[in-house]
Amino acid sequence: MSDFCKECGHPISEGAMFCKNCGAKVNKILSESESQKEQAATNNQTEAQIPASQNKSENSTQHGQEPPKERKPLSKKQKLIFSIVGVLAIAGIGFYIWGNSYYAEEKVVERFVEALVEQDEEELHSLVRMNGNEISEEETKALAQLVGENHRNVNINENRPERVISDGTLFSVEEADEKGMLIFTQYIIELEPQYVSISSDLEGVQTTFNGKEFDISEQTSYSIEYGPIAPGAYEAISTISTDFGDLEKDQTVVLADYYNSSSLEFDVSEVTIYPNLETNLPYDEITFTIDGQPVEIDLTEYSVDIGPILTDGSLTLETNVETPWGAMEMDPIAIDDRYVDVNIDFFNDTIKEDMADSIVQFSEEYIAAIANHDTSNMEYASDYVKDEMEFDFEYSSDELYFEGSLDEIGISFADLEETYTFSDDGPNFEVPVELYVTGALEEGADQEEGALPFLLEIRYQDDKWIAEGLYDSSYTTATEFEIYDGAGEVYEASGSSSDDDEEDDE
Repeated sequence: MSDFCKECGHPISEGAMFCKNCGAKVNKILSESESQKEQAATNNQTEAQIPASQNKSENSTQHGQEPPKERKPLSKKQKLIFSIVGVLAIAGIGFYIWGNSYYAEEKVVERFVEALVEQDEEELHSLVRMNGNEISEEETKALAQLVGENHRNVNINENRPERVISDGTLFSVEEADEKGMLIFTQYIIELEPQYVSISSDLEGVQTTFNGKEFDISEQTSYSIEYGPIAPGAYEAISTISTDFGDLEKDQTVVLADYYNSSSLEFDVSEVTIYPNLETNLPYDEITFTIDGQPVEIDLTEYSVDIGPILTDGSLTLETNVETPWGAMEMDPIAIDDRYVDVNIDFFNDTIKEDMADSIVQFSEEYIAAIANHDTSNMEYASDYVKDEMEFDFEYSSDELYFEGSLDEIGISFADLEETYTFSDDGPNFEVPVELYVTGALEEGADQEEGALPFLLEIRYQDDKWIAEGLYDSSYTTATEFEIYDGAGEVYEASGSSSDDDEEDDE
């Protein structure tokens, strides 16, 4: 008599230990005699005591009810299914707990503060909204830079992150319209919209913030207001096209105001120039430039209007003067106002130093020439001056004697601009000079300290100033002299009267 596999229901051959169909182990099938013996032993053990349940079973059988069936063990497939269901149930509970925690209001604030501190633009962009909408990449970048500006209205305390919400009105926590992962109540950080005004009374001014053009919310004759813009630190670049090219001003603006508004100055306007020629010195041409761009300024006019240009001091007005003694550059003038005075005085320290160097060189040559009665080595004297000195050496040698050293040279520039004359070769300037010497002015006399005053007429020639005339000091009333050092070289007189007598005897 065949039995059946409890696992798959396939017939099992008598005496088989395993099911040929599914391989499950089967209980050993007892022989009929063994079964009868085992059944008899079981009956003997249970005859003495009959459980109440058996009586109930017999009663129920008598009334037509079936006895309870034996419960089959779970199959491997069933066990696997139950295991998977259990794991999913545990995971679902854990996910629900995590979601409620992750999307909780206080956790959102903590993540927002952490993202601000770490300048995590991606996290900030996911957490914030303005007027219920996402902000742009440029705004997100500005928001990430906000903490670094240490603005008074942004107080970050990582131990108490909620204070960034409670201490001001820039940020607030609101329940989002959409659900987190479709099931969790979600919170977002709502940003207070900001507005910024650019002050300018010119048309055509354009401003970008972190490279983005924002909507104009209001425009008047003197300002342009942009907004709404998210709070943050922006690079604001204002530009305008003018005759001097595209003018641009780059400045940082921090939008974090409780009153939602900020302002910037775009210092561009028409500029009035007041030219003032403060010298009587001759010149060939005067030109003006602003950062290399030529500017027409008529010196005969009281004022000249130019622009529009930047008036924040970043541009400079440069003056160039062509004179008979070369080109000169005035000190540049920063344009930091709408009204600019231009005082033109090209007798400056550079000209003074050039003149002084030439006069000092001439003075050394002059003393050496008198001591030697020889002008052949004089490079800073005109032919006229050298001819006059040679004439005096020949006919007034007794009056032209020097032995000693040139210690200092005094030069007076006080009246220079008032005392010049014109010649075919250009303007000549009269300069009072005093030579401070230690020496003898007569042969055989003791060397003493003294001064040799005279009026020197100079002219610019061959990249230096040369002596064009030498006159008696009675022609000047100068009292203030600037002192320059002499070489201190000792000159021995070679043009003495005894030498002249010896030449005559020969």
